[in-house]
Amino acid sequence: MVSKAISKNDEAPSEVYILHFERPYWNRARHYVGYTTIGADERIALHRKGKGSLLVNYAHNKMGIDFSIGLVEQFTTRILARWRERQLKKEGHLSRHCEICRNAKKND
Repeated sequence: MVSKAISKNDEAPSEVYILHFERPYWNRARHYVGYTTIGADERIALHRKGKGSLLVNYAHNKMGIDFSIGLVEQFTTRILARWRERQLKKEGHLSRHCEICRNAKKND
């Protein structure tokens, strides 16, 4: 079994976040999930400036679709945050975890 060296960045406190778009950017897709070691607020500011994922850049800066923070979860290490991000992506149905969607459903 090959062991992977753990870098200092792997042990950095990290956050997983879900972005909720005000309207679908493709078919019915309204959410994006990511993780960061610099803090969700700072990472989202970079997304708004076009310095993030291609999907968010296209939806926000090219299509003009605004977004809000739907969820932020904090983790003690980047490894745990990355695992959670992958779990959310694999599971799909991000609206179940998005606080904006859950609050809208309660008000219906």
